[in-house]
Amino acid sequence: MLFFPGQKILKNKNTANSKQRQLMRTSLSFLFTFFLLLTASCNRIPHETHIIYDSWGVPHIYASSDTALFRAIGYSQMEHHAGLILKLYGTARGKAAEYWGPGFLGSDRLIWKAYVPDIAKKWARAQEPGFASLLESFVSGMNEYAARHPEQVPDSLKQVLPVSVEDVMAHAYRTVQLSFVAGATERTVRQWKNQREAGSNAWAIAPSRSESGNALLLINPHLPWEGPYTWFEMHLNAPGIHSYGAALVGFPVITVGFNDHLGWTHTVNVSDGWDVYELNLQGKGYRYNGKVFPFESDTVRLKIKHEGGKVVEYPLVRKRSVHGPVMEESGNRALAVRIVGDDKPLMAEQYWKMIRSRTLHEFTKCLAELHIPTFNVIYADRDGNIMYWLGGQVPRRKTGDRNTWQGIVPGDTSLYMWEGYHAWDELPLVVNPATGWVQNANDPPWFATFPGGPAPDSFPAYLSGRGLSFRAQRSATMLMDDHSVSFEELVIYKHSTRSLLADRIMDDMEMLDLTHRSDSVWKAMEILAFWDHFTEHDSRGAVLFDRWVNLMGNRLFDISWDERYPFTTPDGLSDSEHALDALEKTYLDLLSSAGDASVAWGDLYRLRMGDKDYPSNGGPGYLGIFRVMNYLPESDGKCRQYHGDSFVAAVEFGDEPRAEVALYYGNASQPGHPHRGDQLELFRDKRLRPVLLTRKEVKKALERTVFLDE
Repeated sequence: MLFFPGQKILKNKNTANSKQRQLMRTSLSFLFTFFLLLTASCNRIPHETHIIYDSWGVPHIYASSDTALFRAIGYSQMEHHAGLILKLYGTARGKAAEYWGPGFLGSDRLIWKAYVPDIAKKWARAQEPGFASLLESFVSGMNEYAARHPEQVPDSLKQVLPVSVEDVMAHAYRTVQLSFVAGATERTVRQWKNQREAGSNAWAIAPSRSESGNALLLINPHLPWEGPYTWFEMHLNAPGIHSYGAALVGFPVITVGFNDHLGWTHTVNVSDGWDVYELNLQGKGYRYNGKVFPFESDTVRLKIKHEGGKVVEYPLVRKRSVHGPVMEESGNRALAVRIVGDDKPLMAEQYWKMIRSRTLHEFTKCLAELHIPTFNVIYADRDGNIMYWLGGQVPRRKTGDRNTWQGIVPGDTSLYMWEGYHAWDELPLVVNPATGWVQNANDPPWFATFPGGPAPDSFPAYLSGRGLSFRAQRSATMLMDDHSVSFEELVIYKHSTRSLLADRIMDDMEMLDLTHRSDSVWKAMEILAFWDHFTEHDSRGAVLFDRWVNLMGNRLFDISWDERYPFTTPDGLSDSEHALDALEKTYLDLLSSAGDASVAWGDLYRLRMGDKDYPSNGGPGYLGIFRVMNYLPESDGKCRQYHGDSFVAAVEFGDEPRAEVALYYGNASQPGHPHRGDQLELFRDKRLRPVLLTRKEVKKALERTVFLDE
C-alpha cells in the first residue's frame, strides 16, 4: 500500500478496504502518468532532434536532417566550450586587443598582417550553397546556446557574440594554415621555422596482420591540452550518417574518426606548405625579375582597450607583394610569406564528405579535392583496405631541395615562385601493402611501411627529408615484430612507455670504465643499471636518463642515422669522457633539485587539472617513447602535462565497428564543468573506455537529454 502526506488511515475495515482500492487505482494512475513523462524526457519522438549526453559528457546527436545536425553540433560545442570558443573566435577576428586589452596587440597585428579577416570573408562567400546553409546552422546553434544560457558566458566574452560563418573560417585559417602549416607565432618570421612541431602516432593494420581478420586503426594525435588544439568528441546520427570522432573545438565537422564502413586519422606531415621570401626594397616598392614592383597596401585601424574602458586606435600599414603578405621590414630588406590554401576554401566540406564516405574509392575522391592543406592520412575500412597518404597542398616548385625551402629564399626572381599543387596521386601513397601495416609518427613517408614503402628517389627532392626518429623506429618495429595483432594488443602497444633510445645507448654506457671516477658517477650508473627503460609512474632512473640525454645534446651518438640501417642507427656512444662528465653533473643537479637522483618518474612528472594531481607516465618522443607526453615546470619543482596524447581511439572494422577511446583532459573546458578533467584517471591508469554506438548503449549511460525544437 502506498501512503502520501496527509493520507488518513481508516479503522473501519470495509470502508478502509474500499478507500484503499480507490487510492491504489489513483496511485497507479499517477505512477503510470509519471512513467510516461519520464520516458518521454529520455526518448521523445525519434525524429525530433535531441542530444543525449552520456556519463563522460559525449554528445550523442540524433537529428532529423543535416541542418538540424549542424545546429546541434554548434549547440553542444558551445555548451562545453563557450569561453574557449569565444576567445578563439575573437582572436581570429583580429579584435582581441579591442576586447581584452593591449596584451593582445601582437596577436592582432599577426592576424591582420596575414590578411586573415580578408581571407575569412572570401572563404565564407565561396562556400557551396548547400554546405553554406549547414555552416549557418552550426553558428546558429552556438548563438542559440549563448542566448539560452547567458550565465555560462563571461561578461568579457559576450562582446564576441553573435558568432558568424566568417568567424568559423577565420578560426580555421588561423589554426590550420598559420599554426599547423606555418608555425606562425607573434615572434619574428625567422623564428617560425624553428617552432616545435606538433606530433602524432597513427597505425592501420590489414586483416592479414590482425588476429580477428578485421582491419584495425589507431588514432593518436599529440597536441597541446589547451587553446585551438582542444578536441571535442561527438557521435553523429542523421539520415545517411552514423559516425563517431572528434573535431578541433570551433570546427563544425569531425576531423578524425570513423563511421560504420571506414575511418581515418591524421599526423602532422613533413611537407613544406609555406615559404619565406627576402625582398630587396627600392623606393616604395621591391625588385622582382629585374623590375621594381609597387606593394599592394592599405591601412587598418586596430582598436586597443585600456584600463578604465578607454579605446585608442593603432594604425597598421599592411603590404602585400606578388609572393604574399609582408610580415617584417628592416632597412632595405623585407620578408614576405606565402602559405598554401588561400585558394582552397572548402576544407570543412571536404571533411564532411569524408565522414560520409562508404568505400575507399569514395574516400580517395574526397582527398583528391585537396582542400585540406596539410596532414598525413592513415586509413582503414570494413572491406580490409588500409592506406597511407602524404596529404595536403604540396607546391610544385621549380628548383631546390628540402634544405633550400626550409630557409629563406630569394624574392627577387620568379625562379622560387611556385604555381599550383601536386595532384593527390603524385604524392607518396601506400595502399594495401604486402607487409599488412602502415604507420606514421611524423616521419618522412619512406617508412610508411617496411619493406615496400615509397621510394624517395621517385619524388622531387623538395618533397621530404630523410631520416627516422626514435619514436618512428619504435612505432614501426612494434608492428614488424607482431604478425597477429589483437584489438587488446593494439591498446597495450598504444600505451607503451618503453624508451628505444635507452635500449640503443645503455649497453654502451654499461661498458664504460669507471676507474678513477667519483662516487656520484658510480651511484648514477647503479641507478641506470637497475632501470628497465620504461617511463612508468614508478620508474626509477628514467628522470636521470632523460636529463642526461638533454645535457648531451647532439654529442650523444658516434654513428649517425643511416638509411641502409634505418632501424639500428644512430648508435654508439660518441664521447665516453663527455658522457660520464654529463652524467655526474646530471646526478648532482637532480640530487640538489629533487633530493633524490633516483626519483620516480611519476613523483616529478604529474597529471594536474583543477584539484586533481596524479603521477604520470609516458614521456617525450625524442626518447623513442610511443606513449608521448611533454611536461612544463611548476612553481613547486614538479612538472605537469601540457602536450602529447590527447584524443585516442582504437577501432576494429568488423560487421559492426568496435572501438575504445579516451579524451584525457575531458570533453569540456568550461570552468566548473563536471566533465573538465574527468578522464585524467584513464591516462593515469593507461586505459581507454568503450565507445557507445547504439541507442541502447547510449541510454544505459544517459546523463541527460537536451531537445532542440525543430
